[in-house]
Amino acid sequence: ATQVQRVAIIDCDVHQGDGTAAIFEREPDVLTISLHCGKNFPFRKHPSDLDVDLDVGTRDAEYMAELRSALAVMLKFQPQLGAQPSVM
Repeated sequence: ATQVQRVAIIDCDVHQGDGTAAIFEREPDVLTISLHCGKNFPFRKHPSDLDVDLDVGTRDAEYMAELRSALAVMLKFQPQLGAQPSVM
């Protein structure tokens, strides 16, 4: 069986991925990225490797630009398991 060494997790919803960040905070081979509304639950955020705090009312174009930037960070990490975008 092949084992995966490097994993990327991208959490893309309105809430910050604090649980994921807490679980993997001491795992250098797991990259955690969260795109979320900065003014939303949880109010005390557990830091991910990359947190993108979006403003209330963020429009699609800005969201997609931030997501592209986050994906570029993920690709530099070179995960063996994670999202692999075909077009950036």
